[in-house]
Amino acid sequence: MTRTQLKVILEMAVFNALWIVFNAAPKDTWNLATNALKLETTATGWVIFIDLAIAPYMPYTEEPWINRAGKNPNEGWFEKVVKEIVNYLARVLGGTVEVVYG
Repeated sequence: MTRTQLKVILEMAVFNALWIVFNAAPKDTWNLATNALKLETTATGWVIFIDLAIAPYMPYTEEPWINRAGKNPNEGWFEKVVKEIVNYLARVLGGTVEVVYG
């Protein structure tokens, strides 16, 4: 595999990972998924993150509801997404996952 081929595979994997986060993100207002979800290119690769300046409530979307009836349907969504992306990248890159923290 050439360096160019590897770069294309990695770029496709990163955009697919971004799509995984977008699909799983809570969409009550769509702000988190459409405005706060970010992809940045760095000197060593890419970073996918939620901009807390835009969606400061994001950490609370993960937690159980305390003052509301029922179960939060989004509870644990981000942790599940991280695990899904790690397993996806392992499949695409031909690796294995030994431990996913969280």
